[in-house]
Amino acid sequence: MPSSTKSLLGFAVATVEGRRSAEVESFLFDPRSWTIRYLVARTGSWLPDQRVLLSPASLGEPDWTEETVPVHLTRTQLAEAPTLRPDGQASDPTDLLSWTDISALADARRTLGAAVVAPPKEGAGRVADILVDTRTWELPYLVVERGRLLKKETLVRTRRVHSVGEDRVELDISLDALAG
Repeated sequence: MPSSTKSLLGFAVATVEGRRSAEVESFLFDPRSWTIRYLVARTGSWLPDQRVLLSPASLGEPDWTEETVPVHLTRTQLAEAPTLRPDGQASDPTDLLSWTDISALADARRTLGAAVVAPPKEGAGRVADILVDTRTWELPYLVVERGRLLKKETLVRTRRVHSVGEDRVELDISLDALAG
């Protein structure tokens, strides 16, 4: 069952030793396949406030009670993970999957709140959440919030997304057609 990426933000990252060694800051995803490529974790003071990139292959199922995302890594391995520099590039691209270009990935945290545009090129709302299947780390749905006073949320399959930009998401179908 899909879970909220928004809810996972701020969860602790727990190493195999059981230590809470970082915090979930965001997720980088491929906007074509809607699959998470990296969890971005902020290490805090023990490792000069680094933003490390963790592959979904190293992630366990989130523990919603403890608000943790377990990783199949030791604290030392976490410290050796590639880092995300302030310019948005990886610290050592050779440590990443060869086909992955970090600049081609979308940032889930930045996508939250983005304007949603649907045919005929009109504002359709904003991205309230992105749902994730934590077994596969695929993103099957956007939650689009519409209306100002009487807010209504609509689930939109990510395959209906035409493009993802820094501050907007374009759909290939109107929200009225989805609801109808």
